[in-house]
Amino acid sequence: WYQRRVHGIIRFNMISSADKKGIEDCQRCLIKSRQKVPIPKVLQCYEILIKLFENVINFPKEEAKLTLKKTNKIIAERVMAMPSIEDLFISLGYKHVDADRMMFSGTGMVVISAILSDIKAYKEKYEQLPEEAIKRMQEVDEEEKVRKGTIDKLAKQAALDKKDKSKEFIPCDSVAKEIKFGANEVIFKPPAPARK
Repeated sequence: WYQRRVHGIIRFNMISSADKKGIEDCQRCLIKSRQKVPIPKVLQCYEILIKLFENVINFPKEEAKLTLKKTNKIIAERVMAMPSIEDLFISLGYKHVDADRMMFSGTGMVVISAILSDIKAYKEKYEQLPEEAIKRMQEVDEEEKVRKGTIDKLAKQAALDKKDKSKEFIPCDSVAKEIKFGANEVIFKPPAPARK
């Protein structure tokens, strides 16, 4: 793995700056795609991406191998459901043909081969891990999701509490009757005589 990485760094220094930018954009998309996603789902996605990109490299003239149908059941569930994957395809040189299909334009072969080697290296790295390590990583991810969910709930509740508190009646100083200084003149009127 280390030798492949060193070889990749040397090879990276030999390519054009436009291809370097494309590779960096694609690597960012790959990193985003595997954030907050369980490792087995990432590996399933990468397995399909490897097949797609190998088809593009091995059959650059066949239109069927260059076309990606987004509504295909497996591609929709395992690939397009991942975050930032559509950005990855666009960075690699895929263009929208219509709402359901994307087609490789043929301009990013260097980028595709570099990203293909990155995906294979990631896949090999996690396939070599023992099953317990992968399960523990997933448990940590789940714990992190629960913790983050709890924090989000508490933040939402705090915001609602602030909103409710602003609507609360705030008691003001009590208002007494107006005080008038001076003597009040009251005229005495005897009660009316009672009728018999």
